[in-house]
Amino acid sequence: MSLDKTNFLETIEKEGVKFVNLIYVDLFGRTRSMLVPSNKLKGHLENGSGTGFDGSSGGLGLVIERSDAFLKADISTFTIFPWEEEKTAGVICNIYGHDGKPLQSYPRFILKRTIDNMRKELGGDIEAMFGPEMEWYYLKKIDGELLIVDEGGYMSPPSSDKGYEPKKEMASVLEQMGIMPDKIHHEVPHSKGEINFEPLSALKAADTIVFYKRAVKAIAEKRGLVVTFMPKPYAERVGTGMHTHINLMNAKTGENLFSDINSKYGLSQYALYFIGGLLAHAKALAAVATPTVNSYKRLVPVPRFEAPVYLSWGMYNRSALIRIPASSPKKVRFEYRPVDAACNPYLAFACIIEAGIDGIKKKIVPPDPIEESVYHMSVEERRKRGIDRLPASLGEALDEMEKDALIQRVMGDQTFEKYLVIKRNEWLEYCTLVTDWERKEYLDV
Repeated sequence: MSLDKTNFLETIEKEGVKFVNLIYVDLFGRTRSMLVPSNKLKGHLENGSGTGFDGSSGGLGLVIERSDAFLKADISTFTIFPWEEEKTAGVICNIYGHDGKPLQSYPRFILKRTIDNMRKELGGDIEAMFGPEMEWYYLKKIDGELLIVDEGGYMSPPSSDKGYEPKKEMASVLEQMGIMPDKIHHEVPHSKGEINFEPLSALKAADTIVFYKRAVKAIAEKRGLVVTFMPKPYAERVGTGMHTHINLMNAKTGENLFSDINSKYGLSQYALYFIGGLLAHAKALAAVATPTVNSYKRLVPVPRFEAPVYLSWGMYNRSALIRIPASSPKKVRFEYRPVDAACNPYLAFACIIEAGIDGIKKKIVPPDPIEESVYHMSVEERRKRGIDRLPASLGEALDEMEKDALIQRVMGDQTFEKYLVIKRNEWLEYCTLVTDWERKEYLDV
């Protein structure tokens, strides 16, 4: 049902909803929310300016002297949270500034602008489809320490997968929320799960990630577990990515614009140019798609960790940055592998789309696909074949981002500068830390 303000309130009353979470994701990917009793919601909706809050404390980069911001519910995102004891729902909000205008630094607006730009460039019926692979560690707190809870491996059976029952409950809850589970399984390392959902248009996919993470964490907590999407929670174990499947489609005709059964790779020229654009901007994109200090602990070129480090693409090749999975012509897509779930999905998806559009506009032809494992090539062989790599740290990624005019245009000058300043401070703070490993190695120099 398409909701307007009237039937939205009627639905809340009919469903017996007691509380509604007004939700947004800040510039740096953290979900924030304000709880409103349902009997007060009508007043929030009828207030023309929206629900006020302190934007300077809300992770939006607003200065304290102009920090008034307002949440306005996008009622099309209304979702009931089935796990709550008192019936509770959530709705994702748009954010407006003190002047009543859309807050241009808000990532959800940045993604909406990008989608509008894509349709101007490529056609009004074009949708960018995103299918993120959602994976996470499930842990248990024992004597104050978070520990793994099973010895299972890739696609382990229930006997060795202690997340088997929790994953079933999570999948059931997600389906009740309108998030349709696609694949459910144990991932490669101990105590790691994955529940994917069906591909969605970019904005819907980003909204879904917000609700998905909340649901999975809540169900885990009910069962005495802790779910983390941290990119690299353990040094000796495989990291946690959010491999993202992408294609363009014509929403009116259902045509997959990335498919061409007569081409060498089954990929259309649009798809190849899009890949070319992504590879051209991949270093700068890293600061948005893999945006934390910890993200780069995952992106280390060790073969057993399958980290997508090298700037290459390939058919089926999991050592490449961009992989073309085996599929039917109707489902042709590529998988952009470096993304992790610490990112702001609105910001990451916006930058990915714009990088691809840049490739299409400029007709950037990617190099030939790499079909060997890049991990096992020598440094000299990679150099001869022109295979570069992603930045090795958040600091390097921010340097690359600062040089990239496209990322600056997508984010807007002010947001771009705020992001750089705050993330550089995060990187410098990390650089001043001294670890036990360093003391052990260097105390006696």
